[in-house]
Amino acid sequence: MLGMPQEALFMPYRLLQELRELNQALASYIASSAAMEVSKLAIQKFMYTGLVAAVAAPMVLASFSSVIDTPWGVALNRAVKVPVLSLNPKA
Repeated sequence: MLGMPQEALFMPYRLLQELRELNQALASYIASSAAMEVSKLAIQKFMYTGLVAAVAAPMVLASFSSVIDTPWGVALNRAVKVPVLSLNPKA
């Protein structure tokens, strides 16, 4: 070690420090990428669930509307039961 320059002695320490910084940067990049993918997946999942719920609720209400007697339902039932009148007087 007596014949080595000062820079050569400092080099392993500096290399170790740079490797630690590189490791920290890679870990940070991987963590941020993973967090971005998880958030993207969560948003897609919640949006899909929300869309299904938004479509399913009106469909359920529409199916129950046939059971409940609403003025519209009563009018439709009466219209179906009335015989079709022909506008042709010869018929």
